[in-house]
Amino acid sequence: MKINNLNLSNLKKKKINYREYLIKNTKLSISQITSLSYDLQSGSYIKFHKKLLKGKKKNIYLQNMKRLFKYIKSENFKTILDFGTGEGTKLPSILKYKKKLKKLYACDVSFNRLHVGCNYLKKELKKNQLSKIFLFCNKDFELPFKESSIDVVLTFGVFENMTNKKMNDMFLELLRVSKKRLILVEPRNSNITDTELQRMKKFKLNFNLNKILKKNNIIFVEDLWSKSVKDATPYSIRIIDKYSKSSNDIKFYLKNENYPLEKIDNFFSNKFGKIIPIINNITIFRSLKNLYYFK
Repeated sequence: MKINNLNLSNLKKKKINYREYLIKNTKLSISQITSLSYDLQSGSYIKFHKKLLKGKKKNIYLQNMKRLFKYIKSENFKTILDFGTGEGTKLPSILKYKKKLKKLYACDVSFNRLHVGCNYLKKELKKNQLSKIFLFCNKDFELPFKESSIDVVLTFGVFENMTNKKMNDMFLELLRVSKKRLILVEPRNSNITDTELQRMKKFKLNFNLNKILKKNNIIFVEDLWSKSVKDATPYSIRIIDKYSKSSNDIKFYLKNENYPLEKIDNFFSNKFGKIIPIINNITIFRSLKNLYYFK
């Protein structure tokens, strides 16, 4: 089944688990299902985040964030990329903790989530904080940065939606652009119950990240991440330090091009005139025909 054959607007109105529905009722790839699910779920992440901060599990969430922040506290970390940021709910906490952060990049494959998140951030942050954030819609496994140009790269539940091969390709891309550290909050494959395992299999979630890291001879430290919701995927934090010649070039580049993009009004362009549009302060590096927006 092609995406064009789905009545997405009607599907959006249903109170269902979109991922489960698409897995059972379509022959779409996992990457297509993941992208569409994110679009259809847009707005729910902010509601969940607000509810979490007011509920009984608030302390667990704050403990998790405190545990995470100890790995980005170094004053040498001036730039951060939150890859797969969703609706950007963690960005205010990062900026609150890292007041001297120079730039906070945040991307997602879903324009819909970024659009909702952008409006959320405008309400949550002051102008000087917003000026540090750069939102962009990424083209799958391509990031518009030079090698070793971003101090710290973060992920939260991103790799779980990929096949082993795509997980490997994406990891290598994040490793390429990171300068000093990768912090990956992803499903763990140890100390999980049968119920948790069955849930991950039901939603076709991938918990093989450790195998991918070992396959690439990556040395990493694994730390705790506590569950703030009963029926949720069990996660842990992987911390990977990178020692390589770093770059101070944080301009934007298209794949296989050695000259930076130039910003002109509400778009970027490359040397050959290719346009990279900016919509609602979100720079779009992927094809517009694959973008969706649902209220």
